[in-house]
Amino acid sequence: MSMGKRMQGKRVLVTGAGTGIGQGIAREFWREGAAVALHYSHSRDGAMAVVDEAQRAGAKVTALQADFTELDSAVWMAEEAAAFLGGIDVLVNNAGITMNRPFLEVTP
Repeated sequence: MSMGKRMQGKRVLVTGAGTGIGQGIAREFWREGAAVALHYSHSRDGAMAVVDEAQRAGAKVTALQADFTELDSAVWMAEEAAAFLGGIDVLVNNAGITMNRPFLEVTP
């Protein structure tokens, strides 16, 4: 499959991209020409499958692990993604965290 050009030159960070919808979103961005940083929490194998596929096609893609329940981990991941990509044009905030707390009681 040839890569499209609609996202050529764009730098994309997709969170929650180790499986499912996030994985598919990341795949479509690199197929359309974007450089992509994939975030995953637990699904390393899924994220690396997309990275391997993308790199075989000549795309600039990396995977970064971060635990979004830890603020320092989330900040590190964002900084690493921006460094790898040379900035970020698009953020797909796909990662999900389940909390059973009232919104006003949630802290960073």
